[in-house]
Amino acid sequence: MQGRCYYCNKELTERTIKRHTKSCSEMKKIIEEKMKYTKGVRDQFIISMKDKYNPGLYCIYVSIDANLQLQHLDKFIRDIWVECCGHLSAFYIDKEVYHDNSDEQYEMNFHLKDVLNINKKFEYEYDFGSTTYLTLEVVDVIKVPSEFSQVEIIARNNPEEDKSNNNSPRDGVCGYVGTKDAEAEYLPGNNKKYKLNNKKPIHNNDAFAAFDYSEQSIENGLLKNYNKFTNSFIHTFFKETYSFDLEELITPYPKKEICSLAENIGLKLSSNLNKNEVIERYISEYENSIRNKINVFNDDMYKILLKYIKNSGIISVSDNEAENYADKHAFFMNEGMIFPCLKDRKPILLMPEIMQNIVKQSDTLEFRKLMKKNSEITNIFRGMIKLYGVLYFEDVKILMKRYENIEDSMLLSILEEGSFYYNNEYYGVIDDDGKIIFVNVEIEDYEEVLNDIDNDLDYSMNSKENLISMSNEDYLEKSNIGRKFSKEFSEMFLVDKDDTAGTMNMLALDIQYRSSEEIFEDIINGIDVKIDKEDEARVFNIVNKFIKNIPLWKYRGATINEKEGNNKTIESKKEIGRNDPCPCQSGKKYKKCCGKNGNVIQLF
Repeated sequence: MQGRCYYCNKELTERTIKRHTKSCSEMKKIIEEKMKYTKGVRDQFIISMKDKYNPGLYCIYVSIDANLQLQHLDKFIRDIWVECCGHLSAFYIDKEVYHDNSDEQYEMNFHLKDVLNINKKFEYEYDFGSTTYLTLEVVDVIKVPSEFSQVEIIARNNPEEDKSNNNSPRDGVCGYVGTKDAEAEYLPGNNKKYKLNNKKPIHNNDAFAAFDYSEQSIENGLLKNYNKFTNSFIHTFFKETYSFDLEELITPYPKKEICSLAENIGLKLSSNLNKNEVIERYISEYENSIRNKINVFNDDMYKILLKYIKNSGIISVSDNEAENYADKHAFFMNEGMIFPCLKDRKPILLMPEIMQNIVKQSDTLEFRKLMKKNSEITNIFRGMIKLYGVLYFEDVKILMKRYENIEDSMLLSILEEGSFYYNNEYYGVIDDDGKIIFVNVEIEDYEEVLNDIDNDLDYSMNSKENLISMSNEDYLEKSNIGRKFSKEFSEMFLVDKDDTAGTMNMLALDIQYRSSEEIFEDIINGIDVKIDKEDEARVFNIVNKFIKNIPLWKYRGATINEKEGNNKTIESKKEIGRNDPCPCQSGKKYKKCCGKNGNVIQLF
């Protein structure tokens, strides 16, 4: 699929369009300029939309005011892609269905900020007869001036030559006839204003039904940061629950949510129990379940829990702690370790007394050592998932034995917990054969990556220190190849550090899917000014040196240079002497490192 950015007009591919919409320099420049004269600032979602069954054929990236409602996103989709005969439509978000407002239930009157957040994936259907199915994802949340367009197209796929008028996943279905003119009102810079529908939504989820929109008058901007938290707890803020007693905290929750909290800490509650029985079981089993749960935590997780202890069990939603680590606090809300409350009409996050006691009692030297070990295991794995892209748990067990001795069940629990805490890095799935697979979130189709892996290769050797450094967000920028690229690239193109880092990360991901020739051609075509052959060769050298030293998933962590050079990292099948230096480059002898306790380094 080929497309283009509606701001800078650059040609984009399926692999680059998502990253470009998050970093387009032209869009950033316009926003920054308007910020100088704005009367206010608000959040804007960037949402990708694709045909569910042909994601590589049609796509649109829309920028939309987070304060608007689902009905506005519905109208945009209808106008641009699907409307033909006034059929019914619905969004599917977190297992809940939001039908269009034609039934006067006004389910699409929910504000986007209350049901969506960054990285949220959801679906949309239009016409429940000849249905068009779309998948959507919130790929970014940006700050924009209040005067900024409320809804606009950022990027879109180019139309096929034989379907230039429609360019829609609904082509040829029912009475659909799309036109290019439909996007005119949504072009960047449009000044169209949208009205909110004040009708209260009636929804089959009693958690949402408990939310009274009239309460928005409380403390104007009360939940300005709330969209970063899990929306299933929204009603508890407005019930003004403020207590350190666990029973008082969960009593306002619907039975379904209490069961969900219980399941998240490993406690299965029968659906036959009534609400009072569910509360009784939850409270009686809470302490034991939580103690088991925190045994697979790591230092990162534990430090956040300790911040509540230092703050007498309370953190304000509006302070920098909640702002900067919103997704982390949401993790602990889902675990039932902290709860959203109101104190003096202001939103806070509160740790119940029983949880505070568990954290305090756990703070021993032995427990600290356990947290340190869990952290090391977690960070080694976070490095692995960046290095190898996709890993079967069976392979993870073998790989991890190079660095740490840990029981398989404990390892799995640590990685599973990490998949929720580090949800912007990796996730777990189970394939058709029941095998557990961990996947780098940068991968859109992990099965495609699995099919591309050269199974004749062993996993590349890497030291524990290297893997741990790879777990850091800026590891690429601080690596030797990253520093060299940054220096040479910024000198040639006179770009700042952030733009250089963005380019670097884009190239590192691009080379996983495309050839170096394709990437270089795109870069040259994207340069606004004409350059001579000498400069072209210089660009080629800068880019080529960088991407040929990026570990590739299809080569099981080896680089193009290593593959082409028949590097011993790949050819690890040859016999290694017990007193030889360990191939993982730890500096230790093989018998003291990867060969310890009979461990092997070959994986097939």
